[in-house]
This record gives sequence, C-alpha cells and structure tokens, in this order.
Amino acid sequence: MDCFLFTRSIDTSFKATIDQCPICGRVRIDNRWTNNQNDVGSWLARKIGDRYSKIFNKYGLMIKSVDLSGNSFIMRILSGDNTFVFKGNMELSYKRSICPLCLKEKQESFEAVIQVRAEKEEDIRKIHEVVDATLRTLPPERASEVLVIDELKEGLDLKVYSHSTARYIANRIKALYPSELKETHKLITIKGGKRQSKLTISVRLLKKAGYEIVYYKNKPALVTYLSSGKVKLLLYNGNSVIIDRKLLNKETRVFRGLVEEVVITDMDKEYIYVKKFDTTMLKIPLEKAIVHAPLGTKAILVEDEDGIIILFPMPY
Repeated sequence: MDCFLFTRSIDTSFKATIDQCPICGRVRIDNRWTNNQNDVGSWLARKIGDRYSKIFNKYGLMIKSVDLSGNSFIMRILSGDNTFVFKGNMELSYKRSICPLCLKEKQESFEAVIQVRAEKEEDIRKIHEVVDATLRTLPPERASEVLVIDELKEGLDLKVYSHSTARYIANRIKALYPSELKETHKLITIKGGKRQSKLTISVRLLKKAGYEIVYYKNKPALVTYLSSGKVKLLLYNGNSVIIDRKLLNKETRVFRGLVEEVVITDMDKEYIYVKKFDTTMLKIPLEKAIVHAPLGTKAILVEDEDGIIILFPMPY
C-alpha cells in the first residue's frame, strides 16, 4: 500500500473545518446544529470516505470502512478478496458561528457596532485576522459577545453585545494599524432612570506611512499618519514636527527625487553599505549621507535633486 500511495502521490492528510457556536458550544453538521460528538465523528468518517473514494475507485478499489482514533484515521480498502489498510492524519478546526437559537436570543439586544473601513482588500483580510486572533485570547463568555461579523466590500461590520468589548476590539485594531476612531451614541431607551444607547465605533484605516516622502521647507521629510487626525513629519535633520492632516498639502510639496527601500548592512569610517530590493549592494560615501536608521534594519533611501542621500527608518 505504501508503494501504491507513493507512486500516485496520494495525500495522507485530511483537513476539515466545522462551524461552532461560541455561546452554547454546538456545532453545525450538514446544516444541522448539534451538541452530540458522535455526530461529529460520523460526519468526519463520511467526509474522509467521500474524498478517498473518488481516488481509489479509479483503480478498482473500494473503501470498506473508516475508523477514527484521536488525530488519525484508519481506512480498510477492498481489492478483490484482499483487504488493505490505509492510515492517515486528520486536522479538525472550528470556525466561530453563532447558532440560530443563540442569535435569536441576543441579536436584538446588541449594544454596539464596530464599522471597520479600509481601501484595500488585503487590509480588510488582515483586520479580520486581528479580530479572530483577539477573540481567541478572550474568555469564552466575552468572546461570545461578538454576535455577527459581516464582510462587506469596503470593510467589516461587527455587532457586539457590550460597549466594553466593542471598545476593546476597536482599540486592539488601532494598536496594530494606524487608524482613526470615532464614537457616536444613539439613545435607545431609559430604564430605571438609566440611559441605554447604541454605540457605533467607526474605525478607518489610514494610509501606511512607509512610502510617503514629501518636501517640507525645501527638504525631504518622511510622513507618518497618526490616528488623531494629525501627521508626523520626520525631517532630514532628525527632528520631527506634527501638523494637522488637512494642512499636509498646503505645508508640503511633491517630492521628485529617488525613493527606494533598502537594508543597512554595514558601515565603516568612510562608507555606509546598503542592500537594495533586488539584492544589489550599494556603497554610499558618509560625507553625502544623512543616516537616521540603525545598522541591520530596513530603511528608506531618499536622494533629493541636489544629490543629498537620507536614510529614514522604515515605519511599522
């Protein structure tokens, strides 16, 4: 059997993902929600059998049975009067999905909405990963407060049961990605003299600062966007200034020189050595260079119209 598998490059690993409700723990099997682990085992055995039947049937072989044991499966295969054993590994993962019963109980009582907006599809995917990772670190009862995650073309909408959890997730996104956060409240009702409101947190990802070079007072400057609606300019001399984002175009002008991402590899008394994106090495005289990035790090090489070379640190 090993020779048979090897010569036909048959994969011996099986991966599957099952929806699981974070509130009640039930899982969805064939569009039916259940808390019976035997249903999960039966479903896995059937899926494994279905997958490998398509492969072995082409060679006149028939699957007799599939047995599960921990993270492995054992399949018995018939070939005429002979029975062969096929062993493989399986990997089962779970995806958060609130079951209809729990959703019905909580959906109308959610207190907050997080609206995440980004221009690039890649950024939206990364934010979704941040949300998923954040939920995995929370206690189950708090993670279950995220009731719905809607994927939109322009971003994500999260319906959250409590204000505190919504703020925690929004601030987590902000900590990892330059963002603007804005909160708005809508009064829903007053119960027992207490005001109850619906919180909406708008999270808008800002442009990455990595490749924004401008002229500020006729010298190159690196633009870093801040979440407060301000921009930070790292100047050629190492100093920095913060100005209102709305004034950026007024206070600066377009940079026309060379901008290239490099890695600073070495430095001696006369030269600084950098490696370009295409792995080409470049030797720059120190007398012509202004260096603000540490040795061994990524940097932005900027050469202006006068031939002055500046190595800005790569913003993260």
